[in-house]
Amino acid sequence: STPDAMRRACEFYLQRGFTAIKFGWGVFGHDRKRDLALVAAAREALGPAVELLIDPGWMVNRSAYDAIELIRALEPYQVYWVEDFLHPECYDGYARVKEAGLKTRLAAGEQEATAWGFHDLIARGKVDVVQPDLSRCGGLSQVRKIVWEAQLAGIEVCPHAWLTDLLSAA
Repeated sequence: STPDAMRRACEFYLQRGFTAIKFGWGVFGHDRKRDLALVAAAREALGPAVELLIDPGWMVNRSAYDAIELIRALEPYQVYWVEDFLHPECYDGYARVKEAGLKTRLAAGEQEATAWGFHDLIARGKVDVVQPDLSRCGGLSQVRKIVWEAQLAGIEVCPHAWLTDLLSAA
């Protein structure tokens, strides 16, 4: 992907009225300079009024130190959140990133499969947003427990859903 392709993608979503747009995976995570150029192009195309969210992917071999450096480099682009930037079970790594004093929200959880996993992600990982996926975490009953746990911790919940229309509807 190129900055021009990123600008075209932003225009596509803007024409459809989106007020928040998330990009990630695919090309992200393999070349820091390209990642930053793509995010810069997206922010330029979106302007300041549209929220920009980034998912750099957890399949890239990235340490907590690497994640801190990446998120710091993204902060000038007013990224609303960066999600799933470490392996899903790297709770202590998420905590180290949170403790670095970054301004950007940290989101994670789409790969978590249990309420106990979310408990660890919230208590140990200290993320700002949890993202339960109904098709992975046990359905509506489990999501109720996860939402309660998040509310108790004072953090946000944003369900993960992109695989199917049925999942999005749920």
